[in-house]
Amino acid sequence: MTNKHKQEANEKGGYALTPEVKAAIQEVHDALARRKLLDEAANAAPVQIAGLEQEINRLRGEIAGREADTALCADADLAGIERAIKKLESELVTKETELRRTKARIEALEARAPEVDAAIDTAGGVLNLEVSMLVASFKSLVAQEMREAAKALLPIMERARAMGPQLNDFCVAAYLPDPETFMLSAINYKFQNGNVGVNLLRGESGMPNPVVEVMKPVNEALAALGRHSAYVPLAKRPKPYVRKGTYDGPGGRVDRPNESEPPEPEAPRMTIEEALAKPYQKKAQDWRGRDFHTGTDLNIAAQLVDASHVD
Repeated sequence: MTNKHKQEANEKGGYALTPEVKAAIQEVHDALARRKLLDEAANAAPVQIAGLEQEINRLRGEIAGREADTALCADADLAGIERAIKKLESELVTKETELRRTKARIEALEARAPEVDAAIDTAGGVLNLEVSMLVASFKSLVAQEMREAAKALLPIMERARAMGPQLNDFCVAAYLPDPETFMLSAINYKFQNGNVGVNLLRGESGMPNPVVEVMKPVNEALAALGRHSAYVPLAKRPKPYVRKGTYDGPGGRVDRPNESEPPEPEAPRMTIEEALAKPYQKKAQDWRGRDFHTGTDLNIAAQLVDASHVD
């Protein structure tokens, strides 16, 4: 069965997207497409700007070199050098104009980013509203189908209840609510989780499901909305992480050193004799965090006695 035939069968069964839902889906895709164009232009801008700035610096350097040549060349070559300078200046003006236009275009695009994001949010809100009304209509159809299907189960349940105590627990627990009026309470939720056994209402029937085909474009649009995030201007985006001082300590090389580079010389180590000859320094501290010599410096009484002897 082709997609067209499936759609016709679903529409006959009552499961079909309304024109309002189709229009809302299209509006979501259009809004996301505009945002995609904005992202592509903004993401390509840094490379374009860097390339133009590099070309402008090259032209300026070449013009400066030709200007220096005018002071060192012969008079016969002066006219040719000046023509070359004018040509380079014309190229420089063109590149500078292109750079200004690129920066202005990005500023204008980023100024419209909130408007584009707002359009996406609005389209998403309309889609959610239309989908909720669509599912409400589908709910009525499912409830009607379930009521009709439950009629065939009534004789089976009557036979089960007539069998006696062995099926009493099953007959008490068996419950198929009406989808339109059902509301799951917290107590029932815990009770249902406590049941033991296979739920025959769960599983796959193997029959084609018309709702899956109908809801596929809706779910795709909702998934695209879920991946959407607000636009972040280029100036506010996080810069690439740079490791500083990883290889040579603080202020050292950032890039990984080549294997061919000689390693940094290590500090010379003391021999045992040099370590023993070095005077011992007392580094212990008292309970106040001061070394043991600090107490003598703070002995005010001893300092007053010494001062009186000096007088």
